[in-house]
Amino acid sequence: MLAIAIVASVVRSQAIISGTFSIIKQSQSLGYFPRVKVVHTSDKIHGQIYILEINWILIILCIAITIGFRYIKHMGNASGLAEMAVMLVTTCLTSLAIILCWHKQPIIALYYLLFFGAIELLYFSAGAGTNYYVGVGF
Repeated sequence: MLAIAIVASVVRSQAIISGTFSIIKQSQSLGYFPRVKVVHTSDKIHGQIYILEINWILIILCIAITIGFRYIKHMGNASGLAEMAVMLVTTCLTSLAIILCWHKQPIIALYYLLFFGAIELLYFSAGAGTNYYVGVGF
């Protein structure tokens, strides 16, 4: 179980790092983010970048989250709620894409949203019912 937990945390941390750097790089190319020095760490693999300022922000946020939640159980509950919220937002955005990108009838998007949204809201409400406390001192 410990080995699975370690592998899962490594995969999750790599996903967060890769996603953050990718979003910053794309935001810079669109002109929505201030210019920062981007270091390309590999000549052979495209997209391997390092941004010092973003790395420090991630370190500070990780420390703040660890101090704020204090207990692993609380972090696990918050992580589960975040995953469920991502699923719910993805369903909402997919229903929007059904209308705007695929040019389908709004009623189809509404049926999609009602069916999958209801399932995800049930899942989210079950996870929100777990008692965890956010913040210092609880």
